[in-house]
Amino acid sequence: MRRASVFFTSLLAAGLLSACSGTTEATSTGITATPCAGAIGVMLPYTGTSQLDTVQMNWARVSLDNFNRVHGTSFSIVPQNVDHDAAVAAAGAETLAQNKKVVGVVGPSTSVAVAAAGPVLGAAGLAYVSPSATRAALTDGSLSGFYRVVANDSIQGPTVADFVASSLHPNNVLVVSDPEAYSQALTDSITSSLTSQGVKVSKITIPLDRPDPNAVLEAITSNTNVVVLALLQPTDGQTIANSIAVHGLHPAILATDSMFDLNTFDVPGAYVSTFAPDLSTVAGGNNLVRLYKEIFGDLAPYGGPSYVAMQVVLTAALDSCKGGVATRAGVSSTIGNIHLENTILGQSVAFDAHGDVKNGKFYIYRIEGGNFVPQN
Repeated sequence: MRRASVFFTSLLAAGLLSACSGTTEATSTGITATPCAGAIGVMLPYTGTSQLDTVQMNWARVSLDNFNRVHGTSFSIVPQNVDHDAAVAAAGAETLAQNKKVVGVVGPSTSVAVAAAGPVLGAAGLAYVSPSATRAALTDGSLSGFYRVVANDSIQGPTVADFVASSLHPNNVLVVSDPEAYSQALTDSITSSLTSQGVKVSKITIPLDRPDPNAVLEAITSNTNVVVLALLQPTDGQTIANSIAVHGLHPAILATDSMFDLNTFDVPGAYVSTFAPDLSTVAGGNNLVRLYKEIFGDLAPYGGPSYVAMQVVLTAALDSCKGGVATRAGVSSTIGNIHLENTILGQSVAFDAHGDVKNGKFYIYRIEGGNFVPQN
């Protein structure tokens, strides 16, 4: 896999994207050509070794470059390399909070990082929009200034359970989790929803980053015909799925949203839930995926929400711009009312009073021939 720098060929990206139909920028006020400047903090991973360690940052940068081109603005990025380490997230948030040029933030990407960074960002008056943090409790009112462009796990759990119950003919479902809060909360949601539909469920928790295939194999009984992998790390899910296949077991496998990445979780016939559609299946999105691949050398549909999260922050900055300069106060007071009518996610984006995206949903795909095939 060819690795691309976060900032590599970003201007080329903007030029290529100008030829892409169906991906217009939209503002709530109709402003399209007002010069404005300001820095956007981006708390996303960009120096790791997996595909997801660069793709979200790359998509955010492409979004900013395209927005600047369309609107004649000169917004810039202040990056913070943040993944799921709480201490790193808190330190990154403090760095952005102290930088007075930063007027809004994209990220963090993971729920644990949002929980750690949120109090710091909120205290500094910074609004922040996550492209992928799905823990339901993040929008319970405890985090000031937090928004997300994807549905939360209170929707994912029932979506997964409904699909299992209606499409996979379950006798007994084994839900595999890890100790991380995202995994535990999602497991509880899936289990509760399945149980309410009369489905028999058993659970097992395995160590994070050190999966124990033998423990999972021992938990699979003769009646277990569905295994749900509600894990944080896609590599853990791949390890478990491989072990199940090697031992000649054939339950249906459904993995949750962290495994929506064929570079790190590619199990033929497995189902995967995700908070955003595969862009290659969305009108207008396929062109963006193709052009992104030409620039960065990777097919990366997972990054679409990062593109949209950046659109949201930039739109709020532009809509509240005064004297050619965006402000934290302006972004914070405007962002909750932003409505993007058309996005590359194939749906409009607006927020409810809690910061959750309105009409959010989860999608189910099946992995077939190295592609995602829609199931719902």
